[in-house]
Amino acid sequence: MLLPPGHPALLLLAGILLGAAAQDPRYQITQPESLSAPAWGSVTLPCAFTYPDEIELLRDLRVYWRRGFHGQFIYNHTERFTHPDFRGRITLVGDPRGSRTASIRIDRLRESDASEYVCHIRVQKKDYKWEQWRGNPGTKLTVTGGRQKDPSARRAHGQSQAEGGGEYMEIRVGAQCCLALFLLALLGELWLPALLYAAWLYLDRETPARGGRRSPWVRRWAVWRHFRDYFPITLVKTAPLDPSRNYLFGFHPHGVLVAGAFGNFCTEATGFGELFPGLTPHLLMLPFWFRLPLFRDYIMSGGLVSSDKASVSYLLGHEGGGQVAVIAVGGPPESLEARPGALTLQILSRKGFIKAALQHGAALVPVFSFGENELFHQVPNPRGSLVRAVQERLQKLMGLALPLFHARGVFQYSFGLLPFRRPIHTVVGAPILVPRTPCPSHQAIDRLHATYLERLITLFEEHKTKYGVPPEKHLNLI
Repeated sequence: MLLPPGHPALLLLAGILLGAAAQDPRYQITQPESLSAPAWGSVTLPCAFTYPDEIELLRDLRVYWRRGFHGQFIYNHTERFTHPDFRGRITLVGDPRGSRTASIRIDRLRESDASEYVCHIRVQKKDYKWEQWRGNPGTKLTVTGGRQKDPSARRAHGQSQAEGGGEYMEIRVGAQCCLALFLLALLGELWLPALLYAAWLYLDRETPARGGRRSPWVRRWAVWRHFRDYFPITLVKTAPLDPSRNYLFGFHPHGVLVAGAFGNFCTEATGFGELFPGLTPHLLMLPFWFRLPLFRDYIMSGGLVSSDKASVSYLLGHEGGGQVAVIAVGGPPESLEARPGALTLQILSRKGFIKAALQHGAALVPVFSFGENELFHQVPNPRGSLVRAVQERLQKLMGLALPLFHARGVFQYSFGLLPFRRPIHTVVGAPILVPRTPCPSHQAIDRLHATYLERLITLFEEHKTKYGVPPEKHLNLI
């Protein structure tokens, strides 16, 4: 059987026969001796190479990467070969013919990726003869646990940014209307009832952080069935959940609307109570919204509660179990990444919810909402652009993300603020049982975080083809 050109077996044989080229000082490869990167993060393996100018113009130039000097090939950019263990995770970021670099980036690092990586260059000269050479030694990659250097910054960032489950158009419009009604009453003939209501608000200020005040009647309004059917929204159960436990659902992705989280956990339109009997869901939302008169009572009636630390502790520490805290882990910043086809999750530094689960022994449940990012287009806002810089600045000042989104109108489909009618399938994964650890160590938090990421990726990979995601697409964790 004839082997095709570029087959790894032929390359190994050619490496033995043509080893003299590797000794020629004009053929060089420069790689760093060692690198370190956190698990589930990304790392760039730099590689620069040289060859004699007299062999320019090359007929062919090929870049290979392998594990170890004589190890297996993991990447070949010419034949588009990627080892199955690295499929969807390796990207060539160098410019072989331009700057003579062959650097690659490995995403979603695993502990098993720790190894020596050797860059291998092969060129075909004008006389059709091949030369090849490789790095010696290669780059030794160490994969660490992924903890940030500043634990206090990580905790503050994870806690304040991770839980922002409802910044979308309907929320903002409803909040403005409720505030306007209250001000009209306060400044008009109804000033006395409005003043009494304001006093009651002060006395009732702790309720959003103590489980809220839900209304089964509101959660079963017929309008929520129309909301469900517009997209439509479907809740998918993959494993039973014991009602004697408390749970922390990590919801992904945030999207612009957070429609899946609202439709599934703030209403009974998709049958949460029937699928998970004995459990009471609470969608966490930024505390700011619960300071608005009238509006706070409306959103609490659906099961929304404050996302501050006291609120999370109240739910997860509930005696007897049965409580579910639902957190949009990526928070408002992730909404700036939401656009059709996007699979970027801001989660690598989000560990506040992990610590909360450990402190209370609450089971962690990854939840992925397929279709969540398909509802709106956004004005282009790549990282480093002026639009993104302004959005990030406003987010830091106000605590709210302001994605510049658009979709369809009422009577036309080319432009408007209504979301596209795209199916949303919210898949609830199997629980990760967590031992109660009142004062968890950084190592314990990192281990559980790594386990959660692994389960989340597995959940996505197992269900993506069912819900319209091409098999070659994978999550991008940042």
